[in-house]
Amino acid sequence: MKVFFISILLFFLGYYTCYAQNSSSVKGVIVDNASDIKLANSSISLLKAKDSTLVKFTRAATDGSFMLNNL
Repeated sequence: MKVFFISILLFFLGYYTCYAQNSSSVKGVIVDNASDIKLANSSISLLKAKDSTLVKFTRAATDGSFMLNNL
């Protein structure tokens, strides 16, 4: 009976830690440093550093802002 309660407790503890993982997001604004203007319709790519595979991509809005969700 004691082993049963311990195993149930460990199950819920493991479930809680997996459930606590939330998705991340990255947001920002693309600006040209030389002329200090915001770049519209620029492409933004997120790559894995290990093997340079594409994770996610988006385009900047007309004001240069972008957001990558659900990372």
